[in-house]
Amino acid sequence: MPENNWEQVATPEGVYRYRIRSTGDSSRKYGNCEICDQHASEMFIQVEERQYFNLGKSEQGWTQYKCKTSFGHYDCLVNGRRKGDAPATIGDLSGGNNANEYQ
Repeated sequence: MPENNWEQVATPEGVYRYRIRSTGDSSRKYGNCEICDQHASEMFIQVEERQYFNLGKSEQGWTQYKCKTSFGHYDCLVNGRRKGDAPATIGDLSGGNNANEYQ
């Protein structure tokens, strides 16, 4: 079932989050699924964001820089997400693992 909330994944490259929503239209309007290249009677859009930290300015937040926004079947989009080695931990979410890098 489609989610409107953000889902987070911790990967070796950083912490990513995803939001997926229905467009309310089919692939006739948006083109075929970007993952499987097949028609979709209900097309979804998935937004990917990456967490960043900038200790010099005491900033942290989310960016879409070097991330993907994709259209397709719900299951294709979910299966096409970056794979995490483990669930996000408090250290991942607070910047404890990559705190010295601006991501």
